[in-house]
Amino acid sequence: MGALSNSNAEALLTDCPDGTSSAIADFYKNRSILITGASGFIGKQLLEKLLRSCSNLKKIYILLRDSRHASASERLKHILSSALFCRLWSGFPDFESKIQVIKGDVALPDFGISDEDKETILSEVSIVFHLAATVSFNEPLRKAVNINVIGLQRLLEMCKQMKKLEACVHVSTAYTNCHIQDETIMEKVYKPHMVSPKQILEAMKWMNDDILKDITDRIISSHPNTYAFTKAIAEQMLLDERDQLPVAIFRPSIVTASVREPFPGWVDNMNGATGIISAMGCGFVKAMYGGKHKLSDLVPVDLTANVLIAVAWHTATHRAADEVPIYNFTSGTLNPITWKEIGECITDQFRRYPIENPFWIPNGYVTSN
Repeated sequence: MGALSNSNAEALLTDCPDGTSSAIADFYKNRSILITGASGFIGKQLLEKLLRSCSNLKKIYILLRDSRHASASERLKHILSSALFCRLWSGFPDFESKIQVIKGDVALPDFGISDEDKETILSEVSIVFHLAATVSFNEPLRKAVNINVIGLQRLLEMCKQMKKLEACVHVSTAYTNCHIQDETIMEKVYKPHMVSPKQILEAMKWMNDDILKDITDRIISSHPNTYAFTKAIAEQMLLDERDQLPVAIFRPSIVTASVREPFPGWVDNMNGATGIISAMGCGFVKAMYGGKHKLSDLVPVDLTANVLIAVAWHTATHRAADEVPIYNFTSGTLNPITWKEIGECITDQFRRYPIENPFWIPNGYVTSN
């Protein structure tokens, strides 16, 4: 993963003895941070880790929109009530004062934020983590482009106006180039072979939804879904429009429950691999169709957040003027585990430690036919 490995990030983020601090924690001291997507799985873990391990930071601004049932401020209170923040509440009970909600939405021009909030961001923020995205595989193309591509474009325009910006990390996915078969995916941006970001953005201006729906499969070409496609387009757009911004691209694979922090096993959703493991573990799903000898490529959410924090530090302190550093954060080559092995582990662990009231005897059978 380029010049920054997970072991380096772990070592630099580890609490040091005798009241000393790590190199990364020292970097974040008295700096202000903007996080988009802080209400998501990785975003929550990132927020908790920054507040706990980089406690001398000045302020974290989080972009949150109102939902149908709660205001942005109420949503923050709900987020902080999670067990994820238990160590913070016990060790740093005033940590909430470090967080400021910016009411806004990446799907709106200028994020829909007030002039006062915009001025605060432009004058105070040094580090930006852009996690906001729609991760639905079946999102209509217009919505996926608006959030995943145009949302990033809006952020870049804002970053160009920031007076203190030192690093902006865009969270992409290791599957932006999953259509490339039998080839190692390098830490570089692969140019879209069908359409350019400019062409996509122009099409959004004049194509109606019916036309877009009819030709979506042809537009995304060999990409499996609109999520992977728009993430790939967003990477190329970032390269085209970054100017001299200190930006980096971070590509995690399938993010799952924490391995250590703030405690082993923290997860707050049933998406992706978590849903599959849970369904098999309670006996609701007896078998999964797929390539049983294919690598699962799972990464824990706490290690993902740790490396994200380190990537921003590395971008700010080891800046390459003409390059955008890209970090593939995956486990397949370092700790390869097949889906067959995952299934066997599910069967063993859930039979050894069964949940209450399972549907049936747990079975993690994976089959390709």
